[in-house]
Order: sequence, then C-alpha cells, then structure tokens
Amino acid sequence: MTNDKGCAADDHLVITMFRTLASQVSELVAGSCIVFPNPAHDRVTVTFSMPFNWISLTLYDQMGKELMTHALVRYAKNIPVELNLGALPKGVYSLYIKTERGVATKKIVLQ
Repeated sequence: MTNDKGCAADDHLVITMFRTLASQVSELVAGSCIVFPNPAHDRVTVTFSMPFNWISLTLYDQMGKELMTHALVRYAKNIPVELNLGALPKGVYSLYIKTERGVATKKIVLQ
C-alpha cells in the first residue's frame, strides 16, 4: 500500500514472543532444590544441587503470612539446611526461595 505522499505501508502485524530469562532461571533454581521429607511432621531438610552466593528461604502459610526467613551466604552444593517447623499447625505451606540466579517456590505439607 502506498499513500498519497508516496509512503509505503504494510497491513501485517508481526508478533515475536520470547521466553524470558527470569522464567528459565526460576526453573534452574527450582530444579536444583530438594525439600524432604515432604509431607513432613516437624522439620524439613532443604538442599540444592548447585552452589549459590546467597539464598533466602521464606516460609508462608496459605494466607500469605510470612512465618520464618532463613538466609544463607556462600552456599556450597548439597549442604543440608534444616528448618524446624514443629511449632506450626498441620497444613500446606509455601517455601519461597530467592537466590542471585532467580526465584522459585516449593510446597511443603505438614502432617
């Protein structure tokens, strides 16, 4: 198409979608994290199969209330981190994991 001023135009719209790096990183962090036992009774162990400069672990209840935070610096892979959950009632909780490589969430069930 050309208008009266000689400018050409195209009536096609091209949309290109990219998968963001942040979502890929989240899969990397989630895939490296193991939480066990799950379901649990009073404590869980969290390990990561890769090293991180820093890790923040925050536990939330189903209403989104922050219950505890645990910070780690210079985490070497496969080092167990134990979280004592014995004071919490039975239920489903979310462990929010934040690292320099991204974020992830793991579900924890307390029986």
